[in-house]
Amino acid sequence: MARILQTGFEFPGSGTAIASGTYVGLQSISAGNVSSLGIPVSSSSNQLFKVPAGYSGSYTAHKSVTGLGGSSYLIASGSSTTTTVGSSTVSIREGYFGFGYRQVNSASIGIKLEAKDSSSLTLFGLYISGGNFQIVNAGFAASVASTAVSFDTSIWSWVTCDFKIHPTDGYVKVYVNSISGNSVPLVQASIAWGATNGIKNVSNFAFTAQNATSGVYLLDDFVVNSKSISFISSSGSIVSGNTITGATSGATAAVTAVENYDSTYGVANGGRLTIHSKTGTFVDGEIISNGSGWSAEIQLAGGGEAGLDLNSAKPGETYLLGLSLSADRTVEMTGSDGNQTDNYALLNEQIADDTTYVEALGVSTAMDLYELEDITQNATVISAISVNTRLKKSGEINSAIPAINLNGTTQYSPSVLDISTNLSYRKKHSIIEINQATNDPFSKQEVNDSAIGIRFK
Repeated sequence: MARILQTGFEFPGSGTAIASGTYVGLQSISAGNVSSLGIPVSSSSNQLFKVPAGYSGSYTAHKSVTGLGGSSYLIASGSSTTTTVGSSTVSIREGYFGFGYRQVNSASIGIKLEAKDSSSLTLFGLYISGGNFQIVNAGFAASVASTAVSFDTSIWSWVTCDFKIHPTDGYVKVYVNSISGNSVPLVQASIAWGATNGIKNVSNFAFTAQNATSGVYLLDDFVVNSKSISFISSSGSIVSGNTITGATSGATAAVTAVENYDSTYGVANGGRLTIHSKTGTFVDGEIISNGSGWSAEIQLAGGGEAGLDLNSAKPGETYLLGLSLSADRTVEMTGSDGNQTDNYALLNEQIADDTTYVEALGVSTAMDLYELEDITQNATVISAISVNTRLKKSGEINSAIPAINLNGTTQYSPSVLDISTNLSYRKKHSIIEINQATNDPFSKQEVNDSAIGIRFK
């Protein structure tokens, strides 16, 4: 038997009342994860975002340049507070991250963001203090670049960081759309990591508010893009540290992480490689190999450019929209109320508990599919759909697969969720980046017409 406690739901819906000192977002998360375009979670009380003292009201997500925002990590007066996003499953040496930022007032405030490796060593950091925006070197020991800034306190800014960890030609470049635009760095620095702490991979990020005596800032929609290549029809073994070469293009790249998909659901020995130090341009459909017996065929997801997947580029301004479940489409599981009617309503919880859930009994391949509330924002590009789920095992079922139903056809996520050790509820999420029927990103209308769910196996 296995149970789903909550799924398809990231943030509270617009207009939800929030109170000062409380946390909002998907509740009781046990661990964070940032994928190609991932959903960050915090380690602070295992919740997402905290409402500061002196603030309360209705939830309004970061949908425009004005407004307080509700899906935001908010910090006001008080002592130093740190929130970590990501986990050691992330392994990025070359890529991007971005986030929405608003400085509500210009009072003395210290905010730092640290990019850390799996042992929590800080590889580099961004520091906003007073009227300066700084890039700080490994260990957060010293500023290596700084520029004076003056944020408009009435609007949101989108901050993008382009980074490369390298022994001799590493760099960090920061763009702020409201000040320097999206093409000219506001501040940048060259960093030779080999001269200090050696070459590491970024595994997680930590935000800290320091000495925020009277200053207030808001964070929202933190996204990470790793440079990656998708593949199918692989054979042999490949591991982090290998170098791949394209048989047609001659392009090469070093590998920092390997994600293998489950071939049961239509991905024939497929997966994704997180890469860095790419030379040349890989060609869609060419054979790549590591020189040690592993080979595969490149399958670029969503029409990637220059031999990279869709989400390998610098992220533009991004909104993470949490969509609540709105109706049942297909029901094969039984609800905690003993029937199979309105199962979706049992899962739309802002504070999760074990009183409402759906479950599959015995050895089962049961699947529930639920319709979502419509996207109302003017979404021009849907980079990915994240199916967020909380599950536990209490019988024979050991795994689950996220699914999306579009135009009557069910497509499965390439990543199977292992719940074999989930004897208590754990949060799982899976990223679905493309419509498998078209090999293109989802359109807004396709998302509005779709249903999502989980199938046990």
